[in-house]
Amino acid sequence: MIKPDFIAGKVESVTPNGLKYAGYTGQMHAAIYDVDGTLMPYHTHELSSAVLTYLHEMGEQGVRLFVASNSYGGRADELNELFPAELVERVVTPRDIAGEGDPRKFRKPSPAMLNEIMREAQLTGSETVVVGDQLLKDVVAARRSHGVPLKQYVTCGWIKKGVTMIDPNVFEPTITPETPQSVLVSRLGREDHPVVRLFQRPAEAAIRAVNHLPLLPSNFPDNVEMPSSMSRLEEAVYYQ
Repeated sequence: MIKPDFIAGKVESVTPNGLKYAGYTGQMHAAIYDVDGTLMPYHTHELSSAVLTYLHEMGEQGVRLFVASNSYGGRADELNELFPAELVERVVTPRDIAGEGDPRKFRKPSPAMLNEIMREAQLTGSETVVVGDQLLKDVVAARRSHGVPLKQYVTCGWIKKGVTMIDPNVFEPTITPETPQSVLVSRLGREDHPVVRLFQRPAEAAIRAVNHLPLLPSNFPDNVEMPSSMSRLEEAVYYQ
């Protein structure tokens, strides 16, 4: 069952108070944002004044802000300029995780970037919110993320038998109390990566329709809302 914890028409609605009124029982101490389609239209080069004001206000409220983007090449370099240290605590792209390996293995829906942010910042799932516009990347990555070190995965038996190295593709998307909350927001702009537009968006539209999730910007609520009356743990048990 692929479903976010919350949905919202725009990223600016995703605030501690907005989540509280929507039924979030935790404390929003940190937010991890996607960039293209979430904070700005695809491959644009400037944040809108509304989003910039929103990020500043979130920081003033004590929310720790992070960026996790699948961007690569020059776009990855540009993000560090678009999101300086005084605006967000850290920008993470796949190459920051890969080292000398292949960055493509660490793109969302891999949870690797989220886990790295949560581990380094010592964040728990109950206080972390992941915000993005793609169900099959942002929401799935959040569902698969627990933000705990490898030894804890081993202790809990969450690594498949025979795996001897960290591979973000081996973790089961099991919902636990340490899974961060996910918020699916309406996509900003009409442009998209060609592969995403031709292959992912149609598949995602079908999944959204089956799960009664909004497809068009006009279908999204103005404020943050839960997409279903089931709690995330009830949903996990129900659909096993």
